[in-house]
Order: sequence, then C-alpha cells, then structure tokens
Amino acid sequence: MRKLEVTWMDSCSCTKSWSTREEALEWAEEGVIAQTVGYFVSESKDWLTLAASYHEDQYGGLWNIPKGCIVRRRRLK
Repeated sequence: MRKLEVTWMDSCSCTKSWSTREEALEWAEEGVIAQTVGYFVSESKDWLTLAASYHEDQYGGLWNIPKGCIVRRRRLK
C-alpha cells in the first residue's frame, strides 16, 4: 500500500468577532498550511483521497484533499 505525505493549503476562519481592514489583510496573507500522512486510496481530477489506516479492503479515517490546494506530495517508504 502506497503511503504519502501531502502538504496543502487548508481553509480557515478567523475566530475574532471584528477586525480592522489592516488586521483582515494581515490575517488573509497568513493562511494555514497543513500536512497529512496517509495511505493512498484514489485520485480523481479534483480530489486526492487518503486513509489514516487500512485492513484488507477496509479503510479508516478518510481524507479528501482538493487537488488545487496541494502544495507538495511525497511518497514515503
């Protein structure tokens, strides 16, 4: 089973109620970069699907990562 490490831009929201324009612009530039390690399940035009675990033909902890958000992917040994 192929294991991958995927670095991707995640969606996020600001938990602060109100922000000045300067604060909003600063926050918008920060973004969130996430890393997910998992077993390859499938890949389509828009999605890469990984699983946190597997046994025979059963998968657990599925992740659908939008391919447009992927910054880097690396195959692990």
